[in-house]
Amino acid sequence: MVAVITGDIISSKKIGERGHLNEVLKASFDIVDRKVLKATGSFEIYRGDSFQGVIEDPAKALLAAILIRARLRAWDYTDTNDTKPLQELPDARLSIGIGTISYKADKIVESDGEAFQYSGQLLDSMKQAGMELAIRTPWDEVNDELGVVCKLLDAIINRWSSAMAEAACLYLQEDVTQLELSAKLKISQPAVHKRLASANIDAVEAALNRFNKLITRNLK
Repeated sequence: MVAVITGDIISSKKIGERGHLNEVLKASFDIVDRKVLKATGSFEIYRGDSFQGVIEDPAKALLAAILIRARLRAWDYTDTNDTKPLQELPDARLSIGIGTISYKADKIVESDGEAFQYSGQLLDSMKQAGMELAIRTPWDEVNDELGVVCKLLDAIINRWSSAMAEAACLYLQEDVTQLELSAKLKISQPAVHKRLASANIDAVEAALNRFNKLITRNLK
């Protein structure tokens, strides 16, 4: 069993012409590949603002999804030619499907199976429901619990400023102390602590740990 993440950029028409969006999206995939999967080429972009990736270890799928959203929200779009502020930070709508693969093609988006079907069908229903993160597995009781987890994570992530998203992204992708993180961000340690606290990083970590336990237990 694997996890398939399917996503699209929210309001991409409003920010696509600001340049570098695809580069930022690819940079988020690179973070996932290096820090989560220890592999490369796990994601593919299609139709310009949509993407799909396969996570071989399903227990790592939620971390991958959060890192993608965090990296997008941390994008400093004011370094492009258009410095007019966006009304909303760049973000992605992401669905995670966990299940089997029946056909693995050279291109991820041409593959098929339970995980792909779960992920694709879920994404189609999310826009109307006002959801930006959702997960479907073969286990009904797990789906019920993860539905609550996703709603809580959505409420947290949607409040992240670009600074909070940057701190959360670095904290989750790196095994560093707050002091080491302060050096990376070139701000004081108390400022790092404030950003992470404002980002509710403890709640995010608790959600990640619960997801990991649920998926690992059901895969045994």
